[in-house]
Amino acid sequence: MAHHYALGLIFASLLALFALFRLLAKRKREGGSTAGSECVKSAITRDWDSGSADSNADVIIVGAGVAGSALAYTLGKDGRRVHVIERDLTEPDRIVGELLQPGGYLKLIELGLEDCVEEIDAQQVFGYALFKDGKNTRLSYPLKKFHSDISGRSFHNGRFIQRMREKAASLTNVRLEQGTVTSLLDEYGTVKGVQYKTKDGEVLTAHAPLTIVCDGCFSNLRRSLCNPKVDIPSCFVGLVLENCQLPYANHGHVILGDPSPILFYPISSTEIRCLVDVPGQKVPSISNGEMANYLKTVVAPQVPPEIRDAFIAAVDKGNVRTMPNRSMPAAPYPTPGALLMGDAFNMRHPLTGGGMTVAFSDIVVLRNLLKPLHDLNDATALCKYLESFYTLRKPVASTINTLAGALYKVFCASPDPAKKEMRQACFDYLSLGGVFSNGPIALLSGLNPKPLSLVLHFFAVAIYGVGRLMLPFPSPRRIWTGARLISSASGIILPIIKAEGVRQMFFPATVPAYYRVPPAQEETASRPEEGFRTVEMSCNGCRVLRKGCSDKCVLRTCLQWIPTPEGQGNATLFLARFFGRSDLLSLIAAVPELQRPALFQSLLFEACGRTVNPVNGAVGLLSTGNWEACQAAVDTVLSGGSLHPLSGILVSSVVPDDVFSTGSCRGQTLLHRQFPSLPPHADPNNFNPSLNTGAKFSPKRRGKRSHLTENRLIKAAATSSLSSEGSEVATVDSDGKCMKLLNLFT
Repeated sequence: MAHHYALGLIFASLLALFALFRLLAKRKREGGSTAGSECVKSAITRDWDSGSADSNADVIIVGAGVAGSALAYTLGKDGRRVHVIERDLTEPDRIVGELLQPGGYLKLIELGLEDCVEEIDAQQVFGYALFKDGKNTRLSYPLKKFHSDISGRSFHNGRFIQRMREKAASLTNVRLEQGTVTSLLDEYGTVKGVQYKTKDGEVLTAHAPLTIVCDGCFSNLRRSLCNPKVDIPSCFVGLVLENCQLPYANHGHVILGDPSPILFYPISSTEIRCLVDVPGQKVPSISNGEMANYLKTVVAPQVPPEIRDAFIAAVDKGNVRTMPNRSMPAAPYPTPGALLMGDAFNMRHPLTGGGMTVAFSDIVVLRNLLKPLHDLNDATALCKYLESFYTLRKPVASTINTLAGALYKVFCASPDPAKKEMRQACFDYLSLGGVFSNGPIALLSGLNPKPLSLVLHFFAVAIYGVGRLMLPFPSPRRIWTGARLISSASGIILPIIKAEGVRQMFFPATVPAYYRVPPAQEETASRPEEGFRTVEMSCNGCRVLRKGCSDKCVLRTCLQWIPTPEGQGNATLFLARFFGRSDLLSLIAAVPELQRPALFQSLLFEACGRTVNPVNGAVGLLSTGNWEACQAAVDTVLSGGSLHPLSGILVSSVVPDDVFSTGSCRGQTLLHRQFPSLPPHADPNNFNPSLNTGAKFSPKRRGKRSHLTENRLIKAAATSSLSSEGSEVATVDSDGKCMKLLNLFT
């Protein structure tokens, strides 16, 4: 019996070792993809408003795909507080969105996101190779006038999105949260935010003046913001070919097959993406082997011989995936408080790979529109102003949309002789080279997205086809075919142009929204009698405190010594939390206007000093030779960091009375001791410490109840510092009342 137990133990041990080996191998395979996901997910628990469902953001972005991630980074870099809610923050796995045209790459550079195509094994793309009936032609992008680094890029879609999510999450005023948005919060026709469900199933709401919906082609929110007319002309069947070389390196390959095009392009140094277009919404079944049979018998014979074996091997491997190709023209309902972007708003056939180019172009347009607006709270005025977004984006977006739809219809096989001639004419026209290939490829690449150029080249192809039919002799049959060719070409492109909008596409300057100006400027323009009056935007202090601002604002002049908008907002927010918002404003309003900047500066240094040195504050740090700690604390607050009490700083329990007495020589001596760069006879009244505001950070918001006791202690500490005799300066206000206020710098 003993040997039976021994054999059982050995067998169980072997099984355990085998299971452990499989687990380790699986983790090793998944390690690359999970690392990026964990990096992005860590942003959820970061400092920005953690623990609060209502983020008090400037902008809520629904979706963190290509458009959502890029938009979050762009607006965050401009100083907006951005709350991004994404259904799944793990690395996506899609078979489209893997080719970025050179025009899109230029927009990526303009947004400061060009490094997102680095370290993901992205491949440069320099043009296309076109194959038809055993013939081929190479079409290169017109890149001579650009830097050598400018080209198309192809990559794994998921890796690219994760890089952009990481880039957005690196900004401390951008918060990424995993959750599913279930509805928009609508109050009397104005969108005030969203309701969403967290990954734990908790239902929360988030509010912001502007909500931008970027939740992709499967959007469940678009119906309330636009009139979606989604067309599904075909489906893509996706494969990955491994360890093979395309006939033309670093080029996309388009095979004008039967019944529709076949695409090949590299997505890494060892992988080539193959997309087989299948017309209609129904594709052969993968489970019962119909798809494999279709790919081997119908598609494989049309694949170039150099990669045919790799194609069949990919089919045999079985990792075949499908995705419907959607097309949807932009038809928005202007809605106060909300905006649509990305595939949730506008889609085109992915044959030309122009989707990301349109998305990045739209983001550049929106960024430029929002830049002059510091206050987004006037939803009606903002909506009226942002209607111009839908007009300004039209020339670029409509050109790429129209080209994608028209090329797909031309490239598909047809039994109609006129359409056959159009297809052949398109191949021969592009094969001519020179302006005949450079013009269409410039349109395709997004380098010259001009609607008029597109129409001219499209009908030039049709006329070229008719001319070929007329040679050598224009028989009645050829004339009839030529007439039908022109009619067919018109029937292809004109409905697409009509859906995009003729006026917006070709004559955007005639659309009223094209002339709209920001709400603040609009207010001035509507009152000619006050035409010379300047209407100022809210100051950065009022903006972060969410209060009204006017030309008599007590904070505006207090912040002018801080060079950056982020620093001004961070300083105001820090002091409002330290002293209390109403107390801070009352304190500043109690002194003459000329002394307010110095008072604000003094309060900031004392608050920072009291935080890092709770016993004696800034006075204690200065009197004991530790002023650098106070200066560093102020720099940290201005750049958005958080402060903690410092250990190892010894301060005396009694600060000499003459440290900050008016006209004190010792005060000047200490200042020169800590800041040797000051002139020997510098007046401490005009002392303005240098600030480092390179970093960006938005401090935590805290709930009132949980920190009630802490606020009392802070106010008590502030009161003690204000009552310290060594740091008081007598000030007389306009009513002749005498009051004592802390003033380190006047």
